[in-house]
Amino acid sequence: MKKKIIVIAVMAVVFSVTCYLGLSGAIDGFEAWLPKAINPNGEIGGFFYAFTVLGDTLLDVVIISALVLLPITSKRVGIPVACVGITSALLNKIIKILVARERPLEKLLEISSFSFPSGHSMNNMAIYLMLAFCIMPYCRTKPQRVVTFVVLTIFPIIMGISRIYFNVHYFSDVICGWCLGIIIALVFSEIFKKVIKND
Repeated sequence: MKKKIIVIAVMAVVFSVTCYLGLSGAIDGFEAWLPKAINPNGEIGGFFYAFTVLGDTLLDVVIISALVLLPITSKRVGIPVACVGITSALLNKIIKILVARERPLEKLLEISSFSFPSGHSMNNMAIYLMLAFCIMPYCRTKPQRVVTFVVLTIFPIIMGISRIYFNVHYFSDVICGWCLGIIIALVFSEIFKKVIKND
């Protein structure tokens, strides 16, 4: 519990600092340079395109629905992940409306919603991290737990990078999205740990 509180505190600080730097315009130059640095030719498709498509809401809904509907995963995995996914999606929409940050002008994919924070980064980090927390207790060895954690968290990381790659999000949108996703997953992991323990 103490470790999770420390991580939540660190994520809150990183979120606050990055939010200020991004929304104040203090890192405008860096945020304009980064997409061109990692995608200098403005390419659309390939590795990052696959991940940006995988990060869409449809796949999340399919995965969560399957976990909820399957009796073997419903209670201890499906419902916790569903709660995290719904909470993250709603919070993301609310923050987007309140902040109302426009997306980069030279975006490579056509998207009409507001930019801050990145929904791909926030929602997928929350969902996949919570999925890792739910699965790891069933891993028999430490290497299995490590592999499970790394595999499930690398997906939202690459999804976030893909949003910068296609210049549909600023660097600060993605970092803040990851931070909020991590906080949501950590909070709900503790809530459901107590619920399942008392069941």
